[in-house]
Amino acid sequence: RATQLRIAATQLIAGSFLVGPLTQFMNKRAEVSCLILTGSVDEMIESVALGGVDLAIGQFGTLSNGSGLHLEPLIEDYLTVVGRADHPLRRANGPSVEALSNAHWIVPRSHTRLRWEIENALKYIGVSSIDITYETQSTAVMMDIVRASDCVAMVPRFAVSPMIEEGQIAELLPDRAVLHRPIGLLCHADKRKSAIVNAFC
Repeated sequence: RATQLRIAATQLIAGSFLVGPLTQFMNKRAEVSCLILTGSVDEMIESVALGGVDLAIGQFGTLSNGSGLHLEPLIEDYLTVVGRADHPLRRANGPSVEALSNAHWIVPRSHTRLRWEIENALKYIGVSSIDITYETQSTAVMMDIVRASDCVAMVPRFAVSPMIEEGQIAELLPDRAVLHRPIGLLCHADKRKSAIVNAFC
């Protein structure tokens, strides 16, 4: 009998993935209204834990099912390096480690989960240091700058896949999964039994 569905997601997931499935769901349930909140992964976990939202969609890492929270995998994802569509580093085999080290980068702000993941992923592919030109807490701003400059960025592949498929940006590390980071649904264990949450899931 619930009349509202409250969902949290990162800004890019909300814009590139959530709109379609949510529109289909809402078209079948005229009596239901929906509240969509965007925020960081840590903010989403807190919102679910405190009951501020019914469920969240995002990359929750190694968060385990516990403390009344329920996490179920939704989509496999990984980090990739992107640049503008005609970026000079776009090559069949991908740029060299030296080229990536010398490129101008835009990255998330320090002390965020995504920044930590990116730094580890870069080390994994042999890039020990980068030239950071911009820092921002918004992945959407990162993509705006990437499209308009020679800057490169490492981002979750799924969140930017529509931009890659539409030719707005190019994947500079083709067919190379750097760091697996599955996207999942997070909710309270008792909320998963809710008819409206279960129907949307």
